[in-house]
Amino acid sequence: DYIETIIKEAGGTMQDLVKVDNYVSHTSFLQPVMDYRKKRYPSVRPASTTVAVHFPFPSVLEEIDAWAYLGPKEYINPKTVFDTAFRGSSQAVKAGDTLYLTGQTARDIKTQIVGRGDIKAQTVQVFENIKNILEGAGATFDNVVKLLIFVSHPTHLAAVREVRSRYLKGNRPAITSVMVDFSDPGVMVEVDTWAYLG
Repeated sequence: DYIETIIKEAGGTMQDLVKVDNYVSHTSFLQPVMDYRKKRYPSVRPASTTVAVHFPFPSVLEEIDAWAYLGPKEYINPKTVFDTAFRGSSQAVKAGDTLYLTGQTARDIKTQIVGRGDIKAQTVQVFENIKNILEGAGATFDNVVKLLIFVSHPTHLAAVREVRSRYLKGNRPAITSVMVDFSDPGVMVEVDTWAYLG
């Protein structure tokens, strides 16, 4: 309700959402949050990431980070990655010169987790998904300006960094890494990506 009120005051509607990140206090809340959003706003398909985190206050169950764009948008769902319609989101939304990608886990085209127990294999799948989405938007890793990397354990960061450097080559986007809980214990890494196309 707060997000809708703010967007309306800015002259927009919920159709102007381009990216929604849901942070919940427990993995059991992940699916209900996605289900609620799909039910309340069935035609809104922003890029989206939903992860379980630890809040400093036990009474906080959820926080939502939302981006809206009041101009024309393009929804990008390349056939080379899995369809995110079941989540009520798009793989990416192009808004002006900015490309907002849905957080990528190691899901293949059939939505199966690749490399269970193997952080390098999962990270390769994640960056292959990102590469395919960027290409679907006419972009490359050179266009990436921000990565938000979620890992299930801090020891995974070295492997993620190694694989990431192979894909980014000389590009040095802003990067934030945090530890989270995933609803599927087989998921070890998720990467949220923003790219600038100007």
